[in-house]
Amino acid sequence: MPYAPQQNGKGERSNRVVVEMALAMRQTADMGERFWSDAVKTTACIRNRFPSKVLAGKTTIEVLTGRAPVLNKPRVLGCDAEVLSKAQRQKLDAKTARGVFIGVPRNMTVTLNGDLPVVTQPDISSE
Repeated sequence: MPYAPQQNGKGERSNRVVVEMALAMRQTADMGERFWSDAVKTTACIRNRFPSKVLAGKTTIEVLTGRAPVLNKPRVLGCDAEVLSKAQRQKLDAKTARGVFIGVPRNMTVTLNGDLPVVTQPDISSE
């Protein structure tokens, strides 16, 4: 039945948890609404690394790939980040650019100086 979330309780509850986590993360990081989708993607990525009773204590990532997720470098949404510059530069130019960490799906995502240009790079340094 359309527009009847009561009939899909578990799915709706899961969506609510993701949305509330994303909202809390975005507000804590003091990020604008334009980063809403990045916060939701990051939240989903984090939730997929939580063990689940339904999956006998395994994570979603573990069930899909057969390997336990690597959780050795957690980063906080909105933290400062340094991105290695791959552009042509002079000998004494800075090797990195400052940015803000905005997400973890697939590769690390950073927006440079809080502006819209977004850089996706697997190796970033965060404070």
